[in-house]
Amino acid sequence: PNSCSGHGTCSEHDKCTCFMRKDGTTDALGDTVPAWIAADCSQRTCPYAKAWVDEPKLGLNSAADTEQNNAHRNAECANAGTCDRSTGLCECFPGYEGRACDRSVCPNSCSGHGTCQTMKQFYVDHAEFISEVGTGEVEYDTAWDATKLMGCKCESGYRGPDCSLKECPSLADPQTGPGGKDSGLLDFPAMNNVEYRDCSGRGICDYETGLCQCFEGAYGEACNLQSILV
Repeated sequence: PNSCSGHGTCSEHDKCTCFMRKDGTTDALGDTVPAWIAADCSQRTCPYAKAWVDEPKLGLNSAADTEQNNAHRNAECANAGTCDRSTGLCECFPGYEGRACDRSVCPNSCSGHGTCQTMKQFYVDHAEFISEVGTGEVEYDTAWDATKLMGCKCESGYRGPDCSLKECPSLADPQTGPGGKDSGLLDFPAMNNVEYRDCSGRGICDYETGLCQCFEGAYGEACNLQSILV
């Protein structure tokens, strides 16, 4: 039909055999994906990547049907978007991006106060940190979502999923509560650095301004000074 649209060869019984992709992309069954589909090879296929959602089987009448744990196989647009058959481009669902919709979107582009990076990179950063203090190694290289799931690494002074919250100054609790002298939570691994509570545990942090609103009896930029006994 339609001379296979110039995207395939016509075999016996007037059946089109569409040209295959040159990049060797394979589908969920491990078969090479054609570059064009439909009876007349008029529709394009889109990029494939590890699926975000999947059925844990390889396919009907397959000897591997019992491999219930084999999921996240290759899927068109990573099962997180639809394929525009006229252009061969993925139209990703909200929250996903990339050529094959194979990456999650960092919220609010990290608000201009952070870097959008993969979970693999977060582990690399952490591994570099703990190697300096000799507490062992961590890695996250082979997990199916290692280079798919993205997150914000905030600049110093900002926090939150999208790095939009401005941190307040924090020091030791003047009443030696949690986060106070000799009673704070130590950084992991133990580096003798105390992780103080916001506003030293004696105030409320305004995350829009990064300023502390101190409780009665406490004062100072970090609410770490005590004016009266309370």
